[in-house]
Amino acid sequence: MDNDITYLTLRRKELTPYREHILQFMLNLTDERETLFTKEYSEQGYQIICKMLVDNIIFTVLAMFKGEIIGVNALTNIEKGILYQIFPTVSSFIVVSNNFQGRGIGTKLHREVIEILGKTWAFKVGAVIKNNSSMIKIHEKQGWTRVTEDDTLIYHYRPCRKEMNLLSPLFFVSYWLYIKTKIALEIAKSLFSRIRVKSNKLLRARVNTNHSYMSG
Repeated sequence: MDNDITYLTLRRKELTPYREHILQFMLNLTDERETLFTKEYSEQGYQIICKMLVDNIIFTVLAMFKGEIIGVNALTNIEKGILYQIFPTVSSFIVVSNNFQGRGIGTKLHREVIEILGKTWAFKVGAVIKNNSSMIKIHEKQGWTRVTEDDTLIYHYRPCRKEMNLLSPLFFVSYWLYIKTKIALEIAKSLFSRIRVKSNKLLRARVNTNHSYMSG
């Protein structure tokens, strides 16, 4: 069966006829969604985030079996943070259908992309969900550097070509700061949201109390 698995490389200009097929593949995922997202989305929310990802693909390698997509490794330009403005940086997502897990497809998808990016003056970054042990092993075997982690994700990076190693220490520190700042902002946003909810409850309670007092 593995001899029937083929790999298709698509650059931006070649993607148009395949975007809808990639989207349908992602929408049909079940348990595999947990390897892509740390948040639980409603079905509508999941459709929106998948379409956003697919619309922002700039390069991809597809694993195909009898004409059907069974795996995707895609580079996107969805990230717009300051790190991406300072350094030539690409981010990606990778997923393989449950029915084809354990056959080295994820490793092959990684290798295909890394080989093609070997001529690119850029850094490739990725975040792997902590319970996705197989993907963590792939990153470690293929020379990715672990930068930091949070409650759910482990963050890695890899220079696309050897010459970029000269900038690697500077990128490591910058990427670490970028992630830590994002985490801090998320914490601050969450705390502010909780404070605002409590403040609104107190305000409504006070208004109701005053209204009852005036009515009495």
